[in-house]
Amino acid sequence: MRVILSAVLLVVITALLAACSTLGAVGALLGNEVTFTAPQLQQYLDRRFPRDYDKLGGMVSVTLLNPRLSIPQGQTRLRLDFDVGIGAFGSDSRSPNGHFALTSALRYDPATRGLHLMEPALEQVDIPALGGVMN
Repeated sequence: MRVILSAVLLVVITALLAACSTLGAVGALLGNEVTFTAPQLQQYLDRRFPRDYDKLGGMVSVTLLNPRLSIPQGQTRLRLDFDVGIGAFGSDSRSPNGHFALTSALRYDPATRGLHLMEPALEQVDIPALGGVMN
């Protein structure tokens, strides 16, 4: 009888430990908080870039390349750094010839099931062809 009680107690303790380890995920599903790690966000960005933007009927094109995400220690906002390629009159915009950085908080929108920037701030723009650093 004592062996059976010990086995049942061991199973219950194991089940409780397993439940506690998934409590954060369950809480996120039931509550209003979703947690992502920096590597998860970086993978998300890597799948969606480079992004091309054509303006003036294709006379000017801008490409955002090589997104780099960081979450500075002790801050609640993330930092996004991008290389920028600029092309005009059909020239290639896939070669980086500048850089810009922004900081932002993130919000999750259940309706779109997507992450959105919240209160983004442009931190740095450096495009040598346009005169260099514009802060």
